[in-house]
Amino acid sequence: MNLDEVAVDSFGKMCEEIVHLINATDDESGVPVKRAAISTLEVLAGRFPSGHPIFRKCLAAVAECISSKNLGVSSSCLRTTGALINVLGPKALIELPCIMKNLVKQSLEVSFASQSGRNATAEEQLLMLSVLVTLEAVIDKLGGFLNPHLGDIMKIMVLHPEYVSDFDKNLKSKANAIRRLLTDKIPVSSSHTYMNLVLLCL
Repeated sequence: MNLDEVAVDSFGKMCEEIVHLINATDDESGVPVKRAAISTLEVLAGRFPSGHPIFRKCLAAVAECISSKNLGVSSSCLRTTGALINVLGPKALIELPCIMKNLVKQSLEVSFASQSGRNATAEEQLLMLSVLVTLEAVIDKLGGFLNPHLGDIMKIMVLHPEYVSDFDKNLKSKANAIRRLLTDKIPVSSSHTYMNLVLLCL
């Protein structure tokens, strides 16, 4: 979508307000507003100029909220993070450590919960799928910068039973696609490290 200078400025101000809503809404009563704001950014990321600097500020706010105790908020943040990475590309690199830290934290917590002998809730299943959506964007757009995070990614993709068993065929199918993408995107110079990580995780 092509915007003139005034529209671009208005777009930036609108996103600033959305980021303010995300940052200012912390209690449980504000969850619907927070999720709506985060989902709005996901939609905007796919429709407006990727070069706008506001998207980096949006990514910083959303990435920080991935660690939310509310699984619905966390899932929304993961999906919006993926959408923002897709439009920002390498410009998203500055937020990669925060994204991976919070993604791994949420992934581990949900995995432990699903291994407790009960069936995963709908929100837990959604979060597990959202983790994969974000990893797909990270690997596709930032594949050349993943060396510091390869160990964490491999542990998620190989050791988490949700992604290697028939627990959920949609999850397994998506996980298989991401494992193939990881193999395609990883730099040749890292192939030896990658194979060692695979062997360690098996």
